[in-house]
Amino acid sequence: MPKLIDDSQVFTVVIQIFMRYGYEGTKMEDVAAAADINKVSLFRKYDSKLNLIALALNQLFSERSFLQVTYTGDLEADLTTIVQTYLENSHGYEALVPILMVEIPRHPELVPLLDFPMDNLVHVAQLILRYQHEGLLAPGPFWQHLSVLLGPLMTGQLFRHGNPNLPQPNLDLSAYVSHFLDGRRGNNNRA
Repeated sequence: MPKLIDDSQVFTVVIQIFMRYGYEGTKMEDVAAAADINKVSLFRKYDSKLNLIALALNQLFSERSFLQVTYTGDLEADLTTIVQTYLENSHGYEALVPILMVEIPRHPELVPLLDFPMDNLVHVAQLILRYQHEGLLAPGPFWQHLSVLLGPLMTGQLFRHGNPNLPQPNLDLSAYVSHFLDGRRGNNNRA
C-alpha cells in the first residue's frame, strides 16, 4: 500500500525551501527528502515544481486571508483590524510575497502565483476606497495609502528575515494607526 502524502506537510516544506532558496533552488528531491516521501510519488501527486508551489501558496493564502476584514463604519477600528490581520497572517511567512516578487522577473511562469495575494490586497483597497468615498480618508491613490499603512511593517519583517537577531518591536496598534492617519484624514472625519 503506497504511503499517504500529507499535503499540509509537503506544502509547508516547499514554502520553507522556496523562501530560503528561491524558485530555482527549490528542488523536488529536497522537498521529498524533507517531507519523507519518495520523489516519484511527489511528481505523481503534484506533477511539477511549479504546480506544487502554486498549490502550497493557494492553501496558505486561503488560510491567511484579508478577506475576513469587513467594513464596520469605524475607520480607525477597520485600519487596526487590517494591520492586526496582516501581522497575524504573515507570521512565519513575512518574506514570502517579496521573495516571490523578486523571483518573477527571472521566472515569469510564477506571475499567476500572485493572484491570491492580489485578491487579498484588492479587498483591503476596496475598504480604503469606501472610506475615501465617504470623505473619512483623504483622497489619493489607494495603493499609496495601503503601502504607507503596511509598508513599514513589511520592511521591518524583511530585515528580521535577513537577520533573525534583530529585535521584534512591541507594536501599539492604536498608536500605529493614529500615526498613519495623521495628515490622511478626510474632510468628513468625525474625529
